[in-house]
Amino acid sequence: MPPSPEPAAPSEVCEELTFHGTDYIVEVSANDSNILTVDVEKKDDGERWHGEFSASYIEEVTQKTGNFKKFSVFYKMLCSALKQASETVFADLLTYQDLEMLRSRQTRKPASTSTRPTNKRYLILTYAVEFDRVHYPLPLAHWDDPPPSVLYSTIRRLREEMQRLKSAAPPPPHRDEGDASALRGENYELKKQKDQAVKDAERLRAELSKVTRQNDKLASELEQLEGQVRIDVDRESLSSSLKEARRRITELENELANEREEAREEQAELRHQVDFCDTKCSELKSRCPTVGGAAERSRWGATDRPRSQGEGSGAAV
Repeated sequence: MPPSPEPAAPSEVCEELTFHGTDYIVEVSANDSNILTVDVEKKDDGERWHGEFSASYIEEVTQKTGNFKKFSVFYKMLCSALKQASETVFADLLTYQDLEMLRSRQTRKPASTSTRPTNKRYLILTYAVEFDRVHYPLPLAHWDDPPPSVLYSTIRRLREEMQRLKSAAPPPPHRDEGDASALRGENYELKKQKDQAVKDAERLRAELSKVTRQNDKLASELEQLEGQVRIDVDRESLSSSLKEARRRITELENELANEREEAREEQAELRHQVDFCDTKCSELKSRCPTVGGAAERSRWGATDRPRSQGEGSGAAV
């Protein structure tokens, strides 16, 4: 027959425990994201300590002790210790000085004399193994101003406790008029306490509503700031592009000026060459009429000169 499966740890455990002569209400819970939440409340004055621990943090703490535990196993051990359901695990609540003394006993070294805040507490889960004990400390910060949700939880717990006490109380015996008067007075006081609790709850609801409105306003302002940042980024990008365009225009203007200067120089050179050619042509034209007339007279003297009479008489004979 296969063994029965191990029962799963509850998602939330709340127990009333006494540590060093003082009553506390200890509440632990674990969500689907494997976040362990620990709340400790001093019962007589409502002083609170709080801590939230990830699975990686819990497993790292257990690794440092040399006795590694997975998050799920550690949470089951913690719930069992708070319920006092096992002789191998138990819980304790220590101050920083108490924790230093515990460490000094383990390491056989004198306790540290450094000053630390006295309002911090440490929930210690102790696992008793053979011939040894392993301590897993969980640091808890002091809550000077708990959020409204925590206060609502406290009011709800007090009401449930009051209802439980009323239900568990035996029916009152027959009392005379004096007892009835005392009961009426007690009932009046309880009613006053109830009315005050209702007023506190209404005040907390109003504060919660105010905080919610403030959060909405802050979210709207944040959205506006993000939009302004995007506009500023676009302006900076546009300004950078404009600077680059201006720089490029300046470069092109400089290149155009250089090309114009080169063109002027080429034009001047061409004009100089044209002037030179014109001068040469003029010189050649001034020489051409004289040379042409001499050549014409030479051709005329050689061919068209009139014949003499002797030449004609000889031709007749």
